[in-house]
Amino acid sequence: MILVDVFDRNSPNKTRRVYAILDDQSNASLISNELADLLEIKAPREMYYLTTCSGYKNEKYGRRVSILSARSVDGIAMKLHSLIECDSIPGDTHEIPTPEMARKFHHLRGIASQIPSVDEDAGIHQLLGRDATEFLKVREFRKESNGSPMGTKASTRVDNLRSDVPRQR
Repeated sequence: MILVDVFDRNSPNKTRRVYAILDDQSNASLISNELADLLEIKAPREMYYLTTCSGYKNEKYGRRVSILSARSVDGIAMKLHSLIECDSIPGDTHEIPTPEMARKFHHLRGIASQIPSVDEDAGIHQLLGRDATEFLKVREFRKESNGSPMGTKASTRVDNLRSDVPRQR
């Protein structure tokens, strides 16, 4: 989950700070009804099917949004290609990564200061799926021995919205 400022490319003054869930198992990116309304998105509602991991297919209606960009808290902006309005984006704020959580893991302590503190005013309003590949690129891979017979436990950090960070092994 990442903290981003979402804005309308045609009206950059329409900006909202939100959390976006990164989900490489979803094949489409979603935007909440609330965020679409706050950004005053004008688009017709379209019918689509939302299929859950249990195979349940749910008929939904929502706007398709293709005029937004997201900017990381450190200022890197990227275009969001197509988002579908959905009222079913998971909203568990306990999943938001924190610097305190990262400090509990030896292999993440070095990046804890790069994780923003929880923004209580920013809700979870986006889910970025496989169609937003630039947000899902692995920029750094860290591993720590956990003492198990399997040897190592891997941890992947997705350094979102950063195209200038070299990939390390």
